[in-house]
Amino acid sequence: MTKKVISILFVTCILSACNSNKIKQTNNKMDKTNLYKAVLVFNLTKGSADEELRRSNEETSFPNMLAKQQGFIEMELVKINEEKTMSIQTWETEQDWWTALETVKNIREKSGQDSTRENILVSREFLNGYIKVRKTRKQSDETNNSIKTTETKSSDLTNSNKAFLETLISNRHPLTDYPERVTEDFVVYLSAPLPFAGKYLGLNEYYALVPQMIEYYDYSKFKLLGVYADDNIVFVTIQIGLKHSEKNLILCEQFTFKEDRIKELRTFVFN
Repeated sequence: MTKKVISILFVTCILSACNSNKIKQTNNKMDKTNLYKAVLVFNLTKGSADEELRRSNEETSFPNMLAKQQGFIEMELVKINEEKTMSIQTWETEQDWWTALETVKNIREKSGQDSTRENILVSREFLNGYIKVRKTRKQSDETNNSIKTTETKSSDLTNSNKAFLETLISNRHPLTDYPERVTEDFVVYLSAPLPFAGKYLGLNEYYALVPQMIEYYDYSKFKLLGVYADDNIVFVTIQIGLKHSEKNLILCEQFTFKEDRIKELRTFVFN
């Protein structure tokens, strides 16, 4: 679940825009399309995570101004460690996201809001894509009850998959111990700069990687930073040491499930 991540956290109204928005809202009631997900990771100066989150809560902060733009749905701000924060955003479309980003950047540049404030941002990384949403239409009580039952089952499955990975990773059990929890077409993508970066098909190829991982990672410095689930995808963020080095890596692993079995694993390196 890893790739050089996340070029992470990304991120008006004239008459024609208002009319366009009304048309979009009307169409969405009939046929909901994919929503756009943007995940930003902010690399900060030492010990600045709390200050970054405090600034993000200010009325004129970048996140609050983004939240007022067209197409915004929701945002979560996450503290990864003392030098990293993460923003998880949901938008109606990718175009809405980029338009909002440019709009807010221009407003802040013209106002000079950040010119007198200490810069605590070192770099940012970005991961993005579209998420599936359920199409529903209000019909009879019987149909609505059926939809609620389906949604409940889907939510229960998501929570179950999340709990499985939390237990698996926090106890540092290898995925190869649970062959029944992966699909036959299971595929793994590992990103640079990992020395074993590449694409691996099937559990056997993944199993062959284990000796290399043991040689490369210092598991005594392992720390589970967080687990976030969204429908059939579970994001896991971990910190791990490297053997023969003082350096630690922050990894984001993206597990894609097919029901209760893992279909794909992508690993992204934050730093």
